[in-house]
Amino acid sequence: MDAFVWRDWLDLFVGVAQMLAAIAATGAFVVTYKTLAEMRKQTEFANDPVLKVRTDLISKVPDPAPTASVSFDYLDNTPLKSWQTIIHHTLEKDLTGIDDLFLVLKLTNVGRSEISSVSITVEMDVSMFESDETDYVKPQHYRFDLRDVTVDLGERDSILLPVVNTRYFPKYSWALTAVKYRDIRGKQYTNYDGTALSLSQQRCNELLKPLDKHVDCEEGS
Repeated sequence: MDAFVWRDWLDLFVGVAQMLAAIAATGAFVVTYKTLAEMRKQTEFANDPVLKVRTDLISKVPDPAPTASVSFDYLDNTPLKSWQTIIHHTLEKDLTGIDDLFLVLKLTNVGRSEISSVSITVEMDVSMFESDETDYVKPQHYRFDLRDVTVDLGERDSILLPVVNTRYFPKYSWALTAVKYRDIRGKQYTNYDGTALSLSQQRCNELLKPLDKHVDCEEGS
């Protein structure tokens, strides 16, 4: 009888030991899997692209360079023609001496994986100088949607995208309201290097200001 009890206890001990070993192995597997998954996630993140977005006003768009291409495919000239007519009618001045002034987007890949396409929305408000000597001109709002623009940006590559020529815009402000992009793996991103402060600006056109001595055009107003 005592032998059977001893064997029962031995079997029970062996069973418990096997169960604990199985639990320990399972726990180790879970920890290892989670660790590997986290390492893989960190590796993928390190290889992700990061789009750097800047806006600028330039009188002449530079020629393409080895790591900085230029595309005029998304330049909208409709607002330019509209405000040329408005300025000519309102100020009755010769506008031939006014130079171009392009609002451009400069996009740079500061990450690793190649960026294949970008989609960006630029909102712009244009208004007339405040002047008692000129007729009221209704402010205009413009929306420029650059959708699925093929860019093919490798690491540290850049592209300049002229959006609109502000040559005849008296007072104007702009802001980027949507930014998203895809890499060559088809993965979509909405995070980018750029802040609301750096992407939203208001200016007066100093080239137009001398045309009417009565205008109120304070920079940054």
